[in-house]
Amino acid sequence: MIKEKINRRKLKFIKDNKYLFWYIKNNSLSNISDEVLVESILNYGDWKSVQKLIEILSIEKVADIFFKQIGKRRNNYKKLTLNFFRIYFNEHIQKRNTIRKSTKAITNHKKV
Repeated sequence: MIKEKINRRKLKFIKDNKYLFWYIKNNSLSNISDEVLVESILNYGDWKSVQKLIEILSIEKVADIFFKQIGKRRNNYKKLTLNFFRIYFNEHIQKRNTIRKSTKAITNHKKV
């Protein structure tokens, strides 16, 4: 059920940003992979659409897809986009991990 809700939100998001997928027929929009979606939004979307993408897929998933894509010999990211999101995701993932670790430490400390 949660996956269905995410898929509905993802499809609505794709339709709201279909101008970025001008090369894909309307009846094929529902077949856009997360990888194509991430690459298109990070490269050509505005900041609001990037934030919505992260809300739908999660920052961890978007970052994971991004780092896998840039780890390949060739990728389609513009240099400025690549540099910005490399820094952005590294910063935000580190902050989340630090918060999770401190929350876990506090929780473990309370149990003692």
